[in-house]
Amino acid sequence: IKALVVISGNPALSSPGAWGEALPQLELMVSIDMYVTATSAHAHYILPPCGPLEKDHYPLLLGPIAIRNYADYSAPTLPMEEGAKADWEIVAELARAILAAKGEAVPNIVPPRVALAAMLARSDYKVTLEELEANPNGVDFGAHVPRLPERLQTPDKRIACAPPLCLEALEQWRAQLEATPPDQLLLIGRRHVRNNNSWLHNSPRLAKGPDRCTAMIHPDDAAARGIATGDQVRVSSRVGAVQLAAEVSEDVMPGVISIPHGFGQDKPGTRLSVAAKRPGVSLNDLTDPAAMDPISGNAVLNGTPVTLERVEQAVAAE
Repeated sequence: IKALVVISGNPALSSPGAWGEALPQLELMVSIDMYVTATSAHAHYILPPCGPLEKDHYPLLLGPIAIRNYADYSAPTLPMEEGAKADWEIVAELARAILAAKGEAVPNIVPPRVALAAMLARSDYKVTLEELEANPNGVDFGAHVPRLPERLQTPDKRIACAPPLCLEALEQWRAQLEATPPDQLLLIGRRHVRNNNSWLHNSPRLAKGPDRCTAMIHPDDAAARGIATGDQVRVSSRVGAVQLAAEVSEDVMPGVISIPHGFGQDKPGTRLSVAAKRPGVSLNDLTDPAAMDPISGNAVLNGTPVTLERVEQAVAAE
């Protein structure tokens, strides 16, 4: 891999592996990002899109999995600054430049608003984009309508919930779980609504309040290690170790420890003044890049075996 284009992502904090060592080896890296993050700090070019209030929004990805069947369009709240571009415009112009450099035909790019209007016109519901725009709270079409089995493309019109390949992998996972040493815990991530992964850490209003980058531990596991809420603990895996405050809670199961992902905003080159005040630790400093799902090839982001120890007792408030 010689080149990489990252669109609004921060894989240095959201994916396992030595990104800080790998990214500088690229011949070309482009980040489409508003901030200089742990990832975009390595980019040769940073192309900043407009702010989220300067462009329109439609829940194309998450709308279909909502508990109600609805459509909701939000027009831009603020006018776009002169010279600014939305994400789609930047990507479209990059695509045009690449095709032109390869001597290939450059197609016309359909703006998202035009594409959305066409999609709505072909839907099963009689609603236009103009009608959605006139309803700032969206339009509720009622409960979801069953679409199975007529839309299933499997030969028997059934969903294969337990194919042999998955069952075999499940047994391998079960054996690995049972082989976990009794002094180890299994690490899982979690997310906070005020963080939106790593995107909102530089917002003063959303970043204020209690520290949310804590190691959440079940009371039984905490008692066995002499740990109380607020104590500084060291969490170690095969590939690394981090130190952070403990949070004793029954919200996690015994044998499990949880650290939120998206923190670690103190990586070299990062320029996030608000986030830098409480950068937290990166969950992926503990995630083992050698661990891989045998079927999909996906990285294993949860269930990492770790050890836990107290390194500093909490200071009581005066």
